[in-house]
Amino acid sequence: MGVSGRVVKTNYFRRRLNGELDELASKYIGSYVEDKRLIDIDIRVDEAHTLMLYKQGEIKRHETKKILEALEIAREDRKKGKFEFKPEDIDIHIATERYVIKYAGLDTGGKLHTGKSRNDQVVTDVRIYTREQIINILELLLDFISSLAELSDEYKEDLMPGYTHGQHAQVTTIGYYLLGYTYGFLRDIDRLLNAYKTVNLSPLGACALAGTSIKIDRRYTAKLLGFDGIIENSMDAVSSRDFIVETLSALVLIMTKLSRMAEDLIDFSTYEYGFVVLPDKYCDISSVMPQKKNPDVLEMIRANAGKTNSLLAEVIMSTLRLPTGYFKDLQPTKKSLCEAIDIVKPSIVLMKGIIENLEYDVDRMKEVIEENYVTAPDLAEFMVQNKNLSFRESHMLVGELVKRAEQQKMNLKELSPKEIREISMNILGKDIRISKKELQDATNPLLSVERRGFAGPSPMAIKRSLKSLEPQIKKRRDNIKKIKNRLKSAEERFQKTKDDILS
Repeated sequence: MGVSGRVVKTNYFRRRLNGELDELASKYIGSYVEDKRLIDIDIRVDEAHTLMLYKQGEIKRHETKKILEALEIAREDRKKGKFEFKPEDIDIHIATERYVIKYAGLDTGGKLHTGKSRNDQVVTDVRIYTREQIINILELLLDFISSLAELSDEYKEDLMPGYTHGQHAQVTTIGYYLLGYTYGFLRDIDRLLNAYKTVNLSPLGACALAGTSIKIDRRYTAKLLGFDGIIENSMDAVSSRDFIVETLSALVLIMTKLSRMAEDLIDFSTYEYGFVVLPDKYCDISSVMPQKKNPDVLEMIRANAGKTNSLLAEVIMSTLRLPTGYFKDLQPTKKSLCEAIDIVKPSIVLMKGIIENLEYDVDRMKEVIEENYVTAPDLAEFMVQNKNLSFRESHMLVGELVKRAEQQKMNLKELSPKEIREISMNILGKDIRISKKELQDATNPLLSVERRGFAGPSPMAIKRSLKSLEPQIKKRRDNIKKIKNRLKSAEERFQKTKDDILS
């Protein structure tokens, strides 16, 4: 209703243009599909801006109250699933403002947009959404890391073959394998925490490009909304989407690790490997082959790692060679970010469930270790340490020993001391004498693991690593807790300020 009480029948947003936007064009340039997840955030941003306008004397108390009440109606409609997006709305900001004008009138509700633009509001909304999602992903990752650490301790003595180039390389343990991912995901925690610092700065009040002559207080709205500060330059505030690139880059690295784990487990679960049994609740069946147990969840994690990479590329290409200022080219970056987040969160949860419920065939792993030459590096190091050979000499000798063992279809430990002397004389011109016991000990898989104590897979080294990880994990948990507490305090101040007006 206007001041005169008449119903204003006009499109408030298209007076410059003749007629309505083409329906297909509206759908094509609109973002209301992904904006649905931003409704509450958009309302909150409008509330903060309204409170700031009142503080600055730009609107009166009764006007502030009417706008806040209209925004509350929008929020309640969202909760009931009744929030209306109309074809002409294009995006969430117009839809929310339409609510305010509908319930507060054009004369009062029309003041909501004073001193701001959709350009600064959209990036404010996306930054708030991104920080909320970063916190959620951080907590999911920390829970996963804790599970990996516990399982690493549980399986620290269980041998498994390690691979490079897809070939048997060295003896390791299940615990050491899991521990490696613990460290990797801990780095992802730090990347996301750094991204959070970039994300949690307020662009609100930058307006369309170069600020506004309205006497706004940007630091006040930033404080109400829980930002750590403001983006000082208005052109930078509305033009930049580097915070999305930074966040997506961290998400891509998370998915890359999950994809590598998925690839390992898919291979390890095959008959040819037989290292693990995948939990049934994370597998599917074949509609034709009744014997099949398909690792569909792992395959989708692997596929979605590629998808997140493409989403990052989309954002980079959308922002590449753009002039300074806001352009519609930036709108799809929001969709790419949302899609990546929707992939990463369930991927972490699902991989955690799979890892926690895996069955390991430790006997099969030992069998594979015994059947190949993964202790050859240990024998080479034994020669260096005990037989006065340079490493290259030792490498040459053990390479010949492996060749001989392969030809005779035997293990290294089955070679005779006499054969070793003959081969060493032939290729090195040195009489290397090694007893049967020395050969047995040098190629013993368990001793191989125990000898590699520093940063290696020995049970004691794993225990030391896990002990040093405890305070590191706690430190990250404390950091996340502090972030959440700061946001909670900001929310409480915000609510109190709002209640003072509405009461």
